[in-house]
Parts: sequence; structure tokens; C-alpha cells
Amino acid sequence: MKFKNILLLLAIILPILGTGQSGLVVSAGVSTLKTEYPLVNQSGFWNRGWHLGLTTRLGKDFWYGKVGLELHKIELAGNNRIEIFTDVPSAYFLKFPLQIGARIIKLSGFQLHAMGGLQVTYTAHIDKNPLGLNHGRIRDFTAGWLGNIGIDLGVFTVDVGYEYGLTELYTDTKYRANYWFISGGFFF
Repeated sequence: MKFKNILLLLAIILPILGTGQSGLVVSAGVSTLKTEYPLVNQSGFWNRGWHLGLTTRLGKDFWYGKVGLELHKIELAGNNRIEIFTDVPSAYFLKFPLQIGARIIKLSGFQLHAMGGLQVTYTAHIDKNPLGLNHGRIRDFTAGWLGNIGIDLGVFTVDVGYEYGLTELYTDTKYRANYWFISGGFFF
């Protein structure tokens, strides 16, 4: 999908979603990346990392929109470690979610929600690494379908999300990346 098409989609959908602000959400969590690209997945394991996000939910009724910015740091090579905060060479991705959500259950102090939509990713930085991965070998922009399910307890929110890669991540390889996320955060 071309970047111009994504910007056009944003220009059409954002005014529709802007019916009211439900709140800003600050979040942090665990990120994982899975690809079949043999250079980074020799072991068959997931690439692990963390993320920080600032997003907003727009709309107070059953339907709402979600937009924002998230920073993801993900190790360049798959491994079987459970460590998240390491000094292993990593890539830093800026992710821009554009989702439509539904409040499936809405009670006082508790909500169950589901969201789906597009996520555009910009590769902001790639650490020096023995794999030879750099901005020439990893795409600057990628896109994926993003789905989340989560709960809100008062001002706290917990989400589990999956992003299915639509475009290749590794230049001229046709290898895409899929992601799992677990996030915890709060409204303010």
C-alpha cells in the first residue's frame, strides 16, 4: 500500500472519528516479532522487545477511534531468552495505529473492548549488528492489519494485540513480519 493512500485514508477517517475524546492512554508493554526470514530467524524463535505508547480513543459511545504513536524496540535476531531489556542489537520502530473499536461490554468501572484497523510503521533506528541489517536492508515504511482486545478497569487498561504484516520488512526478500503485543497503561 502506498504511503499517499494511507495519508488519504487518515484524512477521511479522522474527522469521522473525532466526535469526542475518551482520553489519552499512556502504555508500556512487551513486543514480539515473528518472521520466516532465515537471516534473523535461524533458531525459529521470536524477536523480543518492549514498547511505549501514547494513544487516544476518540468517541464515547459503542464505536470509537484510536490513533497514536508507539515506540517499539525489538531485537534484530530471534532467540529463546525471556529477557526484555538487553543490550542486544535492536531496531527501533515508530508505529502509528489507526483503528476502529467497539466497547463490547460497558459497565461502571469496567469495559471490554475490541479494535481493528491499520498500523503504519516507520523504522527509526537500527543498531550496528553482525547481521549486516541497516536502512538499506530493512524497509523504512511498512504496514499491517492490527487487532486488539482488552479491558479497562477504571483508569487502567490492558490490551493484547496482533499485527499481520502486509508489506515486506526486509528489502527485496518478500519476508514480512508479524507482531504480538501485550500492553498495560492508564488514561489521563
